[in-house]
Amino acid sequence: MIPEYPEFAWVEGLINAIIHREYALTGIYIKVSMFDDRLEILSLGELPNIVTVDNIKEIRFSRNPKMARMLTEFGYVRELNEGVKRIYSEMENNYLEAPVYSEVGNCVKNCIKK
Repeated sequence: MIPEYPEFAWVEGLINAIIHREYALTGIYIKVSMFDDRLEILSLGELPNIVTVDNIKEIRFSRNPKMARMLTEFGYVRELNEGVKRIYSEMENNYLEAPVYSEVGNCVKNCIKK
């Protein structure tokens, strides 16, 4: 069976939503929505001012660095600052569209398309 999306892309997208969520804000949970043509992961908290949807592959900022380090040490994350770049390359290697990051209200949305 061939998966619809590369495992690394959706797992890393979910891990990023957990690590970079703005936990000081409440009212919205991390939301994963699957549609016929895409998978969307929505996480509470805007991108930090040094990170934009245009530079998200190159600029790294950890809102929750202790959580990021812990997930690295437990093996859920291979290396800090690898994830988003690798999501793009995994999608390209599987002949799929590049992910689309956007800010929606007070949230970051990662959209992975087929």
